[in-house]
Amino acid sequence: MLLGDILIGQGLATPEDVDRAIERQSQAGGRLGDNLVALEIISEEQLERILREAPASPRALSDTGIATGDLLNLLVKTMASGSYETPSRIAEVIKLPNPVIEALLAESVSRQLVEILGASADSALKSELRHALTESGKRMASEALAISQYVGPAPVTLEDYAERIGRQAIAHERISREQIDKAFANLVVADSFIRRLGPAINSGRSILLYGPPGNGKTSVAEKVGRIFNDVIYIPHCITVEGQVIKVYDPSVHEEVGGGGSAKSISVRREEFDRRWVACKRPIIVTGGELTLEMLDLKYNPHARFYEAPLHVKALGGTFI
Repeated sequence: MLLGDILIGQGLATPEDVDRAIERQSQAGGRLGDNLVALEIISEEQLERILREAPASPRALSDTGIATGDLLNLLVKTMASGSYETPSRIAEVIKLPNPVIEALLAESVSRQLVEILGASADSALKSELRHALTESGKRMASEALAISQYVGPAPVTLEDYAERIGRQAIAHERISREQIDKAFANLVVADSFIRRLGPAINSGRSILLYGPPGNGKTSVAEKVGRIFNDVIYIPHCITVEGQVIKVYDPSVHEEVGGGGSAKSISVRREEFDRRWVACKRPIIVTGGELTLEMLDLKYNPHARFYEAPLHVKALGGTFI
């Protein structure tokens, strides 16, 4: 998650503005946000708001909100499923910062689940230690995989997810008449309809569009969904009573930046919690194929974890 991508997604900066700030950063040092403020591209208040709205990176195991036992299960499964030996490589999978991963590895060593092999042979990682599972760690990984084969970003708690959904509710973003006019510029729509639509959009409540087939209901609904510009944060997954539920779906959620360019990737990352993905407000369209079963959790019997239903993936956005 890069600050420059978030600012571009919010419409507060352009890619050219970010490139100028990167160039200044290479000469004067400091963080990207401070350089954007110095160039008067954004204000300090805007920078503080962006940083305040983004999920803060956990600094200790307790900050994750996840039980240490669950994190240990995820750690040993991750190490068993691939050649992940160093804290930085494990951190790329679990999406927790290196200090937290190092604390988790230290706990694993104390429980004799992991052993230290020595310094990494990779010159870029020469300050890191290599780790491997012990026989006890391999047994624990096997038992954990039998319960759930989920390996990936660490989950966030249901409480943190609910709090985040409340903070980024669509009603918190105010839409102007100019934004509505711009969105509907390529459609022939009566001005009286636009005047009625504006208050309905800003209410943040459900809108009922009715009429005969082909009169543009879906087109209007999609235009409404795309008016919103705020960046919201979607967790890769959440945990409920020990069960993992995947929420982030690349086919539904549009990640801000989409991975970024080679130049933007080199920018120092702000201290955001990488278990969350910065996205545009989602738009999910269903039709007559929608059934009650589609609004329930989907359990994958092979991988042994759940997938969130459509209306949950649409939270913070528009469900048509």
